[in-house]
Amino acid sequence: MIFIVGIPVMCLLIYTGFVIMNGWVFANIKEPQAVLVKEFPFISVIIPARNEEKSIASCLKSVLNQSWPVDRFEVILINDHSTDATREIALGLAEEYPNLTILDLELKEINSYKKAALTLGISCSKGEIILQTDADCLVHTNWIQTIARYFDTHTALVSGPIQLDYRNHWFEKFQALESMGLVVLGAGSMMRGKPNMVNGANMAFRKSVFEEINGYEGIDGVASGDDELLLQKIHRLGKYELTFTRSRMQLYTSCFQIGVLLNPKD
Repeated sequence: MIFIVGIPVMCLLIYTGFVIMNGWVFANIKEPQAVLVKEFPFISVIIPARNEEKSIASCLKSVLNQSWPVDRFEVILINDHSTDATREIALGLAEEYPNLTILDLELKEINSYKKAALTLGISCSKGEIILQTDADCLVHTNWIQTIARYFDTHTALVSGPIQLDYRNHWFEKFQALESMGLVVLGAGSMMRGKPNMVNGANMAFRKSVFEEINGYEGIDGVASGDDELLLQKIHRLGKYELTFTRSRMQLYTSCFQIGVLLNPKD
């Protein structure tokens, strides 16, 4: 009986220690300094999409309307076998935005459609930096500029925070708070040199490094993990820097706002 109770207690203690350690690192270690952008590197934004007709227009418009020079970035949407109007909506926007390209994933019966979609987009990209997000996300007008400022000559991967949208329901608020906590843990682990989690909805990496590790080769048999497994492949090279954007205050503010909303008195 003691043995049965002891195992979950020990697991809880280990996890608690992990959370405290990474949270402390995130709160106390000096934040990475952004690089002064003297030239504008060409950025390729890759977005895989399947049946996202309700969000694809707003997503693409937020990505396309950036403060970054329009001739220094492209947006590649990969239609992953959508059966709704996702492709048609994207094609309509492509007539308005010349730096938007629509590709169709034609592969069938594969283990990871998202990795295949990303691979297709990256193979057709022109950028030296690959920046990816999801088709149900909205980004800030300075998104590309913020990410690009963290790439120096030794940087291979840059991760940024995400914040879940939530409605006035306690469960969705808890989900948003949990998501923000995971972002903090991922940032803390990355800042102490032992990265363990990242979110592909806000992640960028050098195309040359992606090619150096042969992309998703070796991890393409797993349906998920297009972000975290790629992170581990790059980290194992042991010769590049991986960093998190300087968004600590944004994270604290978001956590506080969600925490206030969780108050039963509200």
